[in-house]
Amino acid sequence: MGAFGGLIFTNKGKLLQSKAQTGVNLHYTRIAMGDGQLGSTPILALNGLISEKKSLSISKLKVQSDGKATVGTTWSNNDLTEGFYFREIGVFAQDPDLGEILYCYANAGALAEYIPAGGGTDIIERNLDIVTIVGNATNVTAKIDTSLVFASVAELQNLEREILLQINEIKQEIKNINTFVHESVLYRWGFSLSAAGEPQIWYEEVVE
Repeated sequence: MGAFGGLIFTNKGKLLQSKAQTGVNLHYTRIAMGDGQLGSTPILALNGLISEKKSLSISKLKVQSDGKATVGTTWSNNDLTEGFYFREIGVFAQDPDLGEILYCYANAGALAEYIPAGGGTDIIERNLDIVTIVGNATNVTAKIDTSLVFASVAELQNLEREILLQINEIKQEIKNINTFVHESVLYRWGFSLSAAGEPQIWYEEVVE
């Protein structure tokens, strides 16, 4: 991916961020990729990407404790009919008064990465995480496309460990139950288990 550095608020993004500090919902709607040349255009004045090539649904939102939030998506070049230079990126959000706005934006300039069209030998599928500023906003949400939500390798590994632990616990419970049943049957017929686990005859001395 191109060297974007940090994303910058647009004027409308700043306004929405200020509203969010008062409790207004900061609702992310989508992420977009483009190939526009920024030139002398100030980022603050942008209302959208200069040349949008791909709109991406959000698949991940993680609000952090340091006034930031990670907004994520997945994308591929499968549906691209022609290649483009991935030069600009933007995060969109819903303003309660203005509708959807460009919240923050970045442009890689000459460091843009070329993304080939789909259907060729170069198949690209990637996760894309963007760190945004939310400040003290307490109501941060996103329009999540659940069809794009996949577990990471680390999440799958943690799940595997939890399942194996539960299986071992169940096995131990079954073993304990079997031991209890076995000992109960032996006791009923006048046997007990030796220290080695072998059945042995026992008797109670009756005093007359």
